[in-house]
Amino acid sequence: MRGARKAVQGAGCGVWGTSRLGPRTSHYLAILLLAVIAFPLGASALTAEEVADKVQATYKGFSDLQAGFVQRATNRLSGMSQEASGRLFLKWPGKMRWEYDSPEPRLFLVDGKTLWSHSPLERQAVAQDVSGSLSTGPIGILFGVGSLRRDFRVRKILHAGTREGREHLLDLAPKGQDLSFKRVILAIDQESFLIKRLTVFDLYGNTTVVDLSELKVNGGLEDTLFKFSPPPGTDLVAPPRRPVP
Repeated sequence: MRGARKAVQGAGCGVWGTSRLGPRTSHYLAILLLAVIAFPLGASALTAEEVADKVQATYKGFSDLQAGFVQRATNRLSGMSQEASGRLFLKWPGKMRWEYDSPEPRLFLVDGKTLWSHSPLERQAVAQDVSGSLSTGPIGILFGVGSLRRDFRVRKILHAGTREGREHLLDLAPKGQDLSFKRVILAIDQESFLIKRLTVFDLYGNTTVVDLSELKVNGGLEDTLFKFSPPPGTDLVAPPRRPVP
């Protein structure tokens, strides 16, 4: 019984087996543990402001960008989510084309001043003036317009999942009186500083996550890609009014 008790005591020395270490070794081990806690492995030394500046400088150097996307919209109250996917095309300054393939074909196109929404299945199109508003919304971040540090309160998110250093996470809260969203979280590639994911929180707590893949920059996109004329038989519908929060 006494031998068994000694065996149990010997096995209960913890993961590091500190009871078998000398005082000098235990001292250095304590310093090592403090260092790991204070400076997580793989954590980036860049501040939130430095990351924001690098992202903005990167996107200001582009003439166009294209990518595949998967979008997930989740309702806070019901918990229900809807998923959609397709292709995204951006061209500076201020031209955008979202081609949805799933769950049904749909087009959102900005030619610089007008937002067109077209549903081939419903044979309807909506035209809405968006001139001057791109810089105040989440999509303006992709265009590199405005100023991240001027227009948003920028905070870096650090948690266990960021320790490997594969991406930076920035939490952006608009400083102005924007009436469409509360905050945006950006997942940014650590090496290229390309935005790989946007998570948008609206005023009601609903979230929209857009994952980007197969990003290609400066591909020479033609201007004709960002022009839209309603096909014959398409009904032009007045844009819906924005709800008052």
